[in-house]
Amino acid sequence: MTTPAERTRSILKTRDFLRELSLDVALPESVRYQAKALLRHFPEEHNLESIIRLEDACCGLLEDPQKQNLIMGVHCPVFSDGSGSWH
Repeated sequence: MTTPAERTRSILKTRDFLRELSLDVALPESVRYQAKALLRHFPEEHNLESIIRLEDACCGLLEDPQKQNLIMGVHCPVFSDGSGSWH
């Protein structure tokens, strides 16, 4: 099972890999162009931090188990494990 921290690291490492591909002049121009195109809309660290804070708030603010189950039925945390840590 993938943990939120593993998922977050994977996103960050994928972004770094795409950056490397986009700058590697040994690769065909089409590969570099595709990597740049994908990076244009790829989440940055500040985007992930924002999502994690939101997920932590949703989980932490709801002490009523019924309300928490309702929220989790709509949105399951993707990047947050509730600890506020994401690395």
